[in-house]
Amino acid sequence: MSLRRFAQLLDTFGAEAAHWPVGERAAAASLLDSSPEARALRDRAARVDAALGASLPALDPAVLGRMRANLAAQVARRPLPVAAAGRLILERWLRPVLPAGCGALAVLAASGVWLVLATPQGSVDLAVAPPVLAMLEDGD
Repeated sequence: MSLRRFAQLLDTFGAEAAHWPVGERAAAASLLDSSPEARALRDRAARVDAALGASLPALDPAVLGRMRANLAAQVARRPLPVAAAGRLILERWLRPVLPAGCGALAVLAASGVWLVLATPQGSVDLAVAPPVLAMLEDGD
C-alpha cells in the first residue's frame, strides 16, 4: 500500500482501522509497522477524529425521540410507489391466490402444463435409456 492510498483511507474512514474496508486493513497495518510517515499521518487523523468527536453536542433523549417520531410520521404519510403497468396486470391476476400462499402452487401448475405440452408425442423407447445413462456416467 502506498502512502497516498493510506492517506486517502484516513481521510475517508478516519484513524480507527475497524471502520476501514476489511481488504485494506492488513496492508495498512504492515505499512504502519514499517513507515514512520504512515504513523504520523495516522496520529494526525486520530487528533482530527478526537477534535470532531469532542465538538459534537450531547444528545438529549427527548429531542432524539421527537426526531424519530417525526421521521416515522413523515414516512407513514408518503404514498406507496406505483408499480409498472405490466406488473399491475400480473398482480391483478395473481392477487386472489397470493394471500393464501398459493403463488408457488400457481407456478407449479404452470410448470406442469409446460411439461405435459413439451413431452415428445408417440412412444418412447425405454430400452435405450440404461445404456445412454451408463455412457453419461462414464463420461464417454
